[in-house]
Amino acid sequence: MRTSPTPSELAMFDDLTPIERFDYATIRMAECEDVWSIGSDEGFAIEEKEGKPYIVVWPYQQLAQNYCVDEHEDKQPLTISLEMFVYNLLMQCQEEGIAIQIFPQPSNEGRWISAVDLFSYMEGLMESGEYYMEG
Repeated sequence: MRTSPTPSELAMFDDLTPIERFDYATIRMAECEDVWSIGSDEGFAIEEKEGKPYIVVWPYQQLAQNYCVDEHEDKQPLTISLEMFVYNLLMQCQEEGIAIQIFPQPSNEGRWISAVDLFSYMEGLMESGEYYMEG
């Protein structure tokens, strides 16, 4: 199991749409059984856009680290197991009305999704066992 993107994957990310990055990220999170976000010793950072709270997530530490620039330079990558993310954090986000942004880049937004929709998607993906990618 890989723990970072390959150089060819890094080169292609700028050309992917938010939906393509979502597909890539969710499959890689399922494969690696880890989810990465940014935050501090106090936990994941809860960002706001137009007064609505959200967290950002990626499949690899390097991608989260790449996001820690400019207004996020005071943050650091944090990880959580896929199981804890799906069955605990997403439930908490749903209760608190916190959305999820999947795989943003410093210059591109990621795919926005509600916690309940991401829970359903990830649970289905995990139960199917059909989430392996070539490469």
